[in-house]
Amino acid sequence: MAWVQFPFPECPDCGKSWAVSRHRQCSRNGTMEVQPDSRRVRCDACSAQWAVRETSFYCSCGWKFSSSDADGAIAEIIRSARLLAQLIDRHNDEVARIRSQGRDSFQSWLNSLARGLGGVLGAAMGHVVGAVVRMFF
Repeated sequence: MAWVQFPFPECPDCGKSWAVSRHRQCSRNGTMEVQPDSRRVRCDACSAQWAVRETSFYCSCGWKFSSSDADGAIAEIIRSARLLAQLIDRHNDEVARIRSQGRDSFQSWLNSLARGLGGVLGAAMGHVVGAVVRMFF
């Protein structure tokens, strides 16, 4: 799984949450990204990396989240990503099925049209040949 931004969880003290978590030790005010499979965190600005269990999250109200809170949030990110991947796979399968049915339907229509035209042309040729034969015999 790729690096994803780590949303700041809802603070149990003040109720605030943010779409990203900031790296407090970064002089460039970087955001933290997480690699859920390896459970690593990195800063997108200074490129520092560390394990999730070594991560502390601080809310602007002063609340400090434990590493187990962060681990739970990562588990939720993984669960959501897997669910999204399943939905995308189902969508892709459905699109492929629809394309296949459309292609099969079009081919069937063309075959019916060709058979119909062949029958009409064959009958017309039969009439022409019959008229020519009657004319000479």
